[in-house]
Amino acid sequence: MVTTSQGNKCVKDFNGLSAAVAQVSGIIALGIQANPNLTLRDVQHILVKASDVEHLEKKIVFSTNGASLKFHNIFGFGLLNAGKFVELALNHKTSPALLSRNTVPYNRR
Repeated sequence: MVTTSQGNKCVKDFNGLSAAVAQVSGIIALGIQANPNLTLRDVQHILVKASDVEHLEKKIVFSTNGASLKFHNIFGFGLLNAGKFVELALNHKTSPALLSRNTVPYNRR
């Protein structure tokens, strides 16, 4: 990620979680702007569906989880595709409420 640092200097090697959080937060904001009715649970579902593994190095081995989705312990579901996220957000139907072990509905925004 290219950004500025102290003294208004250009930094080309800024990376890590702090960079990823800003990028993903911006993508989520675009999705919510496209569909203001999204809940937290909706955003979680869309994040998974909008992530791709095809652009990652072939030597990174992904496992298949119980929902038949590719998953990695470090890379999660892959690289988040912003365009795909917004497109999915536009047409997303509200996800059903999450049930706890006590079957109490959980549906916070």
